[in-house]
Amino acid sequence: MAETPGIYGGDDRSGLPVGEALGTAGAPSIFNDVLGPVMVGPSSSHTAASVRIGNWARELAGGDLKRVDVCFDPEGSLAATYVGQGADIGLMAGFLGMDTDDLRIRDAKALLSDKNITAAFCIEPFAAEHPNHYKLNVLRGDGSAFTMDALSVGGGMARLITYDGARFNIDGGAFETLAAFDKKSQDAVSCKRAVGAVLSANERLTVCSGETRLIADITSLNPLGGEIINKINGITGFIEICALTPRLPVLSGGNAPFITACQIMEIAADRHLPLWEMAVSYECARGRIPRERVMEMAAGIVSAMRKSIQTGSAAEYGNRLLKRQSHLIGEGVKRGKLIPSDLLNDAVMYITAVMECKSSMNAFVAAPTAGSCGVLPGVLVSAAERMGLRDECLVQGLLAAGLIGALIAMNATFAAETAGCQAECGAASCMAAAGLTQIMGGTAGQCLAAASMALQNMLGLICDPVAGGAEFPCLGKNILAGMNAYSCCNMALSGYDEVVPLDETIKAMYAVGKMMPRELRCTGLGGLAQTPTGTKLAAEKNVI
Repeated sequence: MAETPGIYGGDDRSGLPVGEALGTAGAPSIFNDVLGPVMVGPSSSHTAASVRIGNWARELAGGDLKRVDVCFDPEGSLAATYVGQGADIGLMAGFLGMDTDDLRIRDAKALLSDKNITAAFCIEPFAAEHPNHYKLNVLRGDGSAFTMDALSVGGGMARLITYDGARFNIDGGAFETLAAFDKKSQDAVSCKRAVGAVLSANERLTVCSGETRLIADITSLNPLGGEIINKINGITGFIEICALTPRLPVLSGGNAPFITACQIMEIAADRHLPLWEMAVSYECARGRIPRERVMEMAAGIVSAMRKSIQTGSAAEYGNRLLKRQSHLIGEGVKRGKLIPSDLLNDAVMYITAVMECKSSMNAFVAAPTAGSCGVLPGVLVSAAERMGLRDECLVQGLLAAGLIGALIAMNATFAAETAGCQAECGAASCMAAAGLTQIMGGTAGQCLAAASMALQNMLGLICDPVAGGAEFPCLGKNILAGMNAYSCCNMALSGYDEVVPLDETIKAMYAVGKMMPRELRCTGLGGLAQTPTGTKLAAEKNVI
């Protein structure tokens, strides 16, 4: 075994490659945590994250699923919203090996039945660690079974936290090879030394004790070679091995070069860099990827956003709470019935189109979440088109917005289940304000000021989805967030004082979210969801 630290570092005390704290928990990626995933479904926290969790269950079962029993805690968000926001079909799609942007997600329930795989859901109390806690009991086709727990932590991001009772923190940002050993033949220390002896410094090793077995988790940026796997198979007490493939577009290979807006401002001012260039530097360092790849990925997101506007503008769909409405703004403009404001009317139309793309179960970008997906494409694309800007400017605005989102992911949350809609539409407005300021040629300081003002204006926004879905009042909040972003962009460019800097505003948003009662955090138990009309709609859709 190599003694020099590799990508995942080394432990001087034992000589084993145990690494350092990496991944989304330590350094969010703009393309993992903020601008994405490209997905199908009503909710990123519920549908996209569920697809990733379902894929973990499938891989842990070796592709041999027979039955999966899924339990949600009644005090969490999923108990009331797992049907309306697509956690059930997301899991089923994952059981079938689909990715988050697979249009077959719409038909996952029927396709799972065709494969003779049973998925059952129950609501029972347990010691949930997060409002979006998934507890799964999985039965393989050969009759063997295992348990697993996973969390959806916002914006489609998920974490596998237990397998067979062993504790992990797997986020899908690397290859994870899980090797099980008999506790009677190995203790944790000897197991760690035996497995560590066959690894290089480019792998990170963690050994955890499960209910009946020891589980060695080997994290790497490439699949383990056959020679290493054969050596692991020969270790005393070996039972089985399974491999989890990465679920995220950018692997966990590097560290963030800065983690606060204050640090960004210092570097940008010293080097006279715009915010979008700071975003490129951040993602290159965090993901150990070249500049060209960052620009290519950002251009791909812009293309996907444009396509979602086009798709949503022509979408037809059935049993949803809101009817198709995006065309109404254009018709109102033609009749001369609306207040003159071409740019803002375009933004409202585009925001609505993206939300309707989502509701019609077509592919869109969660940026940063599905519940707030209309804001960023709606305001950036409408502004770029009205001003005749090239896509290069749009890419730069998107990257600036993405870096602001990374600060929020690092220091707060995008999960409405944790902090209300201020963490979704508030975060989206904050990002969009910075992106707009960037495409207008604003400095890094002006972008940060616009972002701070936009988030300040959204503090306290609750999440109260009617009938368990992510349609109403989500659409109106997306439009509110977009109009707020436009205003704050112009305020920053005019020299308005944000007073409270962005770092402090982000922390304040998170603190406010923690003060919110659970009824106002995506449970459907408060706000408009509990009005007479809201409860009637929920009953009609069989949500309650």
